Amino acid sequence: MMLLSQLIGRPTRSVLPQVQPETENNQGWWEKQGRNEKLQQRCNDGARDLAVLKEGQPVLVRDWSQHRRKWQEAQINRQLSSKAYAVKLNNNLFRRNRQDIRPLVTEPASPETPKDPKQNASSTQVDTTESANHSDNLRRSTREQKPPSWMVDYVPS
Repeated sequence: MMLLSQLIGRPTRSVLPQVQPETENNQGWWEKQGRNEKLQQRCNDGARDLAVLKEGQPVLVRDWSQHRRKWQEAQINRQLSSKAYAVKLNNNLFRRNRQDIRPLVTEPASPETPKDPKQNASSTQVDTTESANHSDNLRRSTREQKPPSWMVDYVPS
């Protein structure tokens, strides 16, 4: 190999790995690997796993067609991999990454209102007394509030 590179005048390319003797310089590789693992751990500290979506579940999907970045309603057709889903959007199937899919939040069912008006009135009275007690506990500022100095000349019409 050495003779060939001297003959050509440049190092040759080879698919075989070059064997390097173990020296102190090669020990730095392990330290770098440890730093990369620490960096990866710090980056993943705030990360969270996204929930698995079910087939037929209504979702919001980022629509990339015509360079629009709007969220549109769609439906999960099937899961392709751990991070990709087949999504039915406008009667067409698209492949979307999990980051571009958000579960559609439906409003929770409202609690049933009682049919008896007396029961309804008593429940509203309880709510008002609770809110009145809560407002008494709030701390209010006692500082005097004055309008800004630049509004001294302002005369409202």
